[in-house]
Amino acid sequence: MNPAIMLVDVVSANREGLKSFLQSHKCNVDTAADGESAVRCCSEMQPDLVLLYDSLPDIGKVSNFVARSRKILSINSRQSFC
Repeated sequence: MNPAIMLVDVVSANREGLKSFLQSHKCNVDTAADGESAVRCCSEMQPDLVLLYDSLPDIGKVSNFVARSRKILSINSRQSFC
């Protein structure tokens, strides 16, 4: 079974680029642009991993909700994946 990943970032170009990369590696990816959407999607999707950009304005809300039952990786804008 392919891993399910929730990707949360306010910048649509970041979301779409990383989503394409993860999908090319056989991941099921859902995205959200804000904390409220992320919490709602995580409730429905039950992802294996949540990738959060630390520049998200309401990151605390998402982190608190997701941390109870899922793995979280917080990414800052200075990290590079290339």
